[in-house]
Amino acid sequence: MGMAESRLFPTDDIAPDHLPIHEELDAWGRWNRERRKRVKCGSIEREHHSTGYRSYNAPGAEDYVITLPPSARCLAIDRAVLEVPSGHQLALKLNYVSLAPAWLIVRRCRLRPADFGRWMHDARCMVINLLRRHHG
Repeated sequence: MGMAESRLFPTDDIAPDHLPIHEELDAWGRWNRERRKRVKCGSIEREHHSTGYRSYNAPGAEDYVITLPPSARCLAIDRAVLEVPSGHQLALKLNYVSLAPAWLIVRRCRLRPADFGRWMHDARCMVINLLRRHHG
């Protein structure tokens, strides 16, 4: 991509040393999207057919709601993202959780398209540094 094109179209060329954190942030984004979904889970007791007086008290499928168990690494990344300055935090959430297109992130974070790649690079650096500080 030429210099003029990079000014018009926001691009995020991920540095090779940022590939591991990019993959972890992708997993964090998936985890955030999935954990907000509520999944109904039916009870095994509902399958029991009894004529006794207790069968009318059996809970229905709508009474059971499960969520994903917390992932320790995703929770650590979540804490790190919460400590990132608000503009970079918004970019991370839009990019990895909401899967927003780059032009929308540029607009919401009030960036120039040419600055988008650097902004995302800095945001990933902040997450890496915060993870190192808190988890060695």
